[in-house]
Amino acid sequence: MATTPEIITLQFGNYANYCGTHWWNIQEAQFNYDPLADPSDINHDVLFREGQTFKGETTFTPRMLLVDLKGSLTNFPQEGDLYSHTNNTIDQIKSDVQWDESKIQVLNDQMGIDSNESNSKSKVNEYLKNLNEPDVDPDSKNYNFNEIVTEWSDFQYSKYHPRSVNVIKDYQHDVDETSFDTFMAGWQVWKQSDMEDEFCDKIRNMIEECDFCQGFQILFDAIDGFSGLATKCSEHLEDEYGKSILCVPIFAPKARKFKNCDGAMNDSIRLMNIALTFSQLSESCSMFIPLSTMNRVWRGIENPQSFSLLNYTADNFYQTSAIIATYLDTISLRYRLRHPGGTSFLSNFCTEMNRYGRKMAATGIALPFKMNENEDLIEYLDRVEGPLFDSLSPNCEVGTDYVIQSICLRGTPESRLKKSREKAGNQLQMAAYKCGSVSEMIQLYYQCSYHRSCAHVTTIEEPFKVKTPYPREFLSKNLNQHGFLTIESNHSKIESMPLLANVQVSKSLAFTLEALHRDTRRIKFGKIHRFKESGMEQDEYEESLERLLTFKENYDEGFEL
Repeated sequence: MATTPEIITLQFGNYANYCGTHWWNIQEAQFNYDPLADPSDINHDVLFREGQTFKGETTFTPRMLLVDLKGSLTNFPQEGDLYSHTNNTIDQIKSDVQWDESKIQVLNDQMGIDSNESNSKSKVNEYLKNLNEPDVDPDSKNYNFNEIVTEWSDFQYSKYHPRSVNVIKDYQHDVDETSFDTFMAGWQVWKQSDMEDEFCDKIRNMIEECDFCQGFQILFDAIDGFSGLATKCSEHLEDEYGKSILCVPIFAPKARKFKNCDGAMNDSIRLMNIALTFSQLSESCSMFIPLSTMNRVWRGIENPQSFSLLNYTADNFYQTSAIIATYLDTISLRYRLRHPGGTSFLSNFCTEMNRYGRKMAATGIALPFKMNENEDLIEYLDRVEGPLFDSLSPNCEVGTDYVIQSICLRGTPESRLKKSREKAGNQLQMAAYKCGSVSEMIQLYYQCSYHRSCAHVTTIEEPFKVKTPYPREFLSKNLNQHGFLTIESNHSKIESMPLLANVQVSKSLAFTLEALHRDTRRIKFGKIHRFKESGMEQDEYEESLERLLTFKENYDEGFEL
């Protein structure tokens, strides 16, 4: 039996946990429990781990650790969670162990979560209640998540291992403002609390459970103290394990205010946090891909990305995090397939993109892939103009030449590639008709559309399955049941859809980094007292900005493939 190349996922911050919650829900939606069905192309063992409850029941939970602030876990752990135990369970354990009962002490840790902030039955919504009712099918109901979700635990379907959840008790979660404000505040939490030892022990335990751990994925909020905490963790992983690290700085569509700050001060702190984060990531990870549904996130969070087939609320955490999670689930397929081939591991994914130290990459998604219900792929690629995807990279332009990219297309079967020779008609005149697979045709398209560029293409026939609690309501009414475009408005429930995700490195990223450096340079370090108060000296700050400028030079003219 082949060894599974496992990956450990780490999530830091409230919005990152929104994205993570959707992502784990999405992955479980792809599970197939039919013993007679063909095995999935996706190897779910890469990101999930098998375990056992106190009752001996087998569990399958994300190989993941998350971090959030005190007060953010209003509905976690919910009633009926996999590893919850009752007095009967404890009595059974005592009986099985057969120790002297007078010498047994039962500790109720609750994963570091205060009892008054978890399992609050008065706040449990209808969806969470229905998950514990076998006779209710959540997919048949409309829960209006867009209105009722106030925290990521409100729409959590996937069950987490108790050790997955970690709470920073020194800071209180607030939906409007936060005191966990600076990059350096995150460094302090890592150094001064029990976080470093306890969190690193949990990582080590997960590593020891793996047969062949290929690396780490780190999702984190990029504009507050979680940026410093996540980059410090990445630095530790780089030093301790030397494995591939993919970092995903995520920018929420609406920023929480920093306590006791006016608008200008908020913008300055946010910009400094971003610059310090990118500077640190240039040395402590294999690759990083900033993600946001907003086009601008530096001196203001504004200009939401337009998706032609989505009607979403621009500042809604539940909906926007679903878009980001959809991207992550699709682009990561390259290193999550059951039969990946020799170049489809996390290490290959990163090293092919980060040549010459170009560790930052831009991203895009076609949500969904915009094929008509009755056309073939060859016809769609012939008529389409402009990029196949919409950008998810803030403050960044899409590259069009000298581009290195990795593309994943899911949900377009070989039967939709082209017509048979007898029925092909005008298709026979197209150069792409010679292509024998979806992958080959996408490769040809990118070779013709991008000057002096190279691309790795991953394709699977399995579509993206749409199940509750995914926000179906933001999908266009001009999509049929399987997510393809129709002429008439569709009133049936969308069950699946084709998707395309892209990650690319091009010289246009030089302008992004140069603008970030220039705008941050304008801020007077001495006027932002919070950084100095949290332990950063001006020389250290200047060194970080210089490192950012040096990093930018990797993308300058003379760009080589």
